[in-house]
Amino acid sequence: MENNIWVWIDQSGGIVDPIAWEMISAGRSLAGPMGGQVVACVLGDGVDGLAQAAIERGADTAILVDDATLALYQLEAYAASLVGVAKEHQPAVLLIGASSRGRELAAYTAADVRRIKGLGTAEISRVLGYSNGDEVIHRDDLV
Repeated sequence: MENNIWVWIDQSGGIVDPIAWEMISAGRSLAGPMGGQVVACVLGDGVDGLAQAAIERGADTAILVDDATLALYQLEAYAASLVGVAKEHQPAVLLIGASSRGRELAAYTAADVRRIKGLGTAEISRVLGYSNGDEVIHRDDLV
């Protein structure tokens, strides 16, 4: 598990929702004490310039998932991509801004949280088939 703070860069048609830049600032305040980096997570088609823009706005680095199937925001495709890279890299925290897309995406991926609610730590990886750590922290109202 990494100590990195990931920030989902909410964008549509190559235009970033300003809340993503705010999340980079919030991530910066968390990353320092944790000894990690702020990592922008950019999903879309032809959005490599947005990864660079995120670095210019304060991210230390970026993970880019550039795929034609992500050209238009579709919940299932975005959630599968985001969860896939998160499982691979296991960030300490994933920040998703409270835009309409962000709330939808966070709620969808929170389905895993509902599946493990009330379970002991040893049972989490068995139920989900993977483990991102021993704790899950979730807020209904995102920053």
